[in-house]
Amino acid sequence: MKKVLHIITTIEFGGAEKQLLVLTKTQIFEGRLVEVIYLKGSPELLKDFEDLGVKVSTKFANTYPPFQVLKILIYLKKNRYGIIHAHLPRAELLCAVLSYFLKSKFFYTRHNAEKFFPKGPGFVSRLLSRSVSNRFECGIAISQAVKNFLVVNKEIARNSKLQMIYYGFFPNKSDSSLKYEKSTVNNQKNFTIGTIARLTTQKNLPTLIESIVLLKNKMNLNLLILGDGPKKNELQQLIDDLCLTERVKILPRTRGIEEFLKSLDIFVLPSFYEGFGLVLLEAMNLQIPIIASNNSAIPEVMGKEYQFLFDCYSTEDLASKILQIAEIDKAKLIIYFKNRLEIFNAEQMCKQVSDMYAAS
Repeated sequence: MKKVLHIITTIEFGGAEKQLLVLTKTQIFEGRLVEVIYLKGSPELLKDFEDLGVKVSTKFANTYPPFQVLKILIYLKKNRYGIIHAHLPRAELLCAVLSYFLKSKFFYTRHNAEKFFPKGPGFVSRLLSRSVSNRFECGIAISQAVKNFLVVNKEIARNSKLQMIYYGFFPNKSDSSLKYEKSTVNNQKNFTIGTIARLTTQKNLPTLIESIVLLKNKMNLNLLILGDGPKKNELQQLIDDLCLTERVKILPRTRGIEEFLKSLDIFVLPSFYEGFGLVLLEAMNLQIPIIASNNSAIPEVMGKEYQFLFDCYSTEDLASKILQIAEIDKAKLIIYFKNRLEIFNAEQMCKQVSDMYAAS
């Protein structure tokens, strides 16, 4: 039985972490023995991994980094893994150190189109990223946008191997019966628009909030923002200043993503950039009409021809797209979404990862 160890910075409820659930699930199907080590945070997805048959080591989390490296090294000297796969920068750094002491093959996945060291100077990020990537057999970029970002910004060593492998997705069978009857998004013109995001600058939430001002006299709509983060107070102040407290609500993070999405008439992803945007697949699977920024990896996921991509710097363009999608025949969107989801097949993703392991 082939053993794989995944080391990831957190197993909290985020896109990279949820995608690791998909990858480990398919690797279990392949007959592999799979273990996950996480480095910090609360184990929000612990039960999800364990329900799949994945062993999760919790004893190394939230430890002083030098001791953490030493403890994991001692553990791996006793419990040898031929393949070690790192996810997210802190885990990559740790694995780069481990690679000097272990004979395992090391791989990594880059989950976002941003600097390895976002808060540091560009040259420091490049130096760190290139030094780290040079210690791995091969890396994965989760979209062409991520791969282009790494190459253009010289965040990977010149001789480093890098493959583009899209995220995989398991459609929810309970929602797979498509309903093709002709209907608009919401014939009553009473709309609930929503988004799911960490409340940071990257997510471009002010543009979404300000679009409500342009629309409030044209349609009866509410906006729900599900998430938390450092910009929460600033966003709430913007909502108050624009007199939108009755129309726009910030809701706390929840595991009930599916229930939240089902409550929406329109899902909006207004980000300045995304490495992939896993929530787009989740919304497509639930047949929720989508409006999203026309940048980074988003057109790769939605399709460059998708008619509801908008200029993320234009509140007017977003407002216009909301008005347009409100009148579209939803059956056409459902058929389009079904075809897009077939591109992101979980088994195909796992095979590409396994082929990468075998080729290195």
